[in-house]
Amino acid sequence: MNRCFGGSMTFTEKTEIAAVIGGTAEALGGGKFANGAVTGAFVEMYNHLHDRITIDKFVKKYFGHVEGLGELFIDRVPEGYTLNEKASFTNSEGGEAFAVTIYQGDGISDVYLSPASMENAFTLYIVLGHEMIHVAHHNYFGYRHKTSASEFSAYTWTMAVHRNLFGKDRIYEKLEAKRLEYKQRESYNYDKFGFHSNIPRSLWDW
Repeated sequence: MNRCFGGSMTFTEKTEIAAVIGGTAEALGGGKFANGAVTGAFVEMYNHLHDRITIDKFVKKYFGHVEGLGELFIDRVPEGYTLNEKASFTNSEGGEAFAVTIYQGDGISDVYLSPASMENAFTLYIVLGHEMIHVAHHNYFGYRHKTSASEFSAYTWTMAVHRNLFGKDRIYEKLEAKRLEYKQRESYNYDKFGFHSNIPRSLWDW
């Protein structure tokens, strides 16, 4: 962790400060502030990860080998998205996401994680699980993959995990509303791919 920010600050606060510092440095160098802010946020996130965890270790520990996972990016913004002031991704339509999964073909998907997705181990677990479900569906169904069916399944898992962690709070209600946007006759399951809604005890130790 970058010690110049002070040990009493939260990761979110440090990322926000890093974004401002990055933006200022970029502006002084003649570049665009937004680009510098993105760089600063990713640098702080990267430092944070190297102090506490590595993504590869986290994925392997909690999700094992996920068939179809290509690249897992923690230092770049996916095409068509920008990094917003909340350190998550925003697309051209104003949609916000903590992570984005992009199908590359041949059963392979790349996953992009935003700085916001790594604020703590619980957020990372929920976000990664959601995206890994999409990866598994892309790999299994291939060209027959249906986005709505996969989203409904992934949000069902997300809701179950969130409920087990925090109960049926306001965020749970928002997740339920989001899930219903994808409700249809067909919904892929997630348990057949090895995903469950139980909370690993070791998650509290990260």
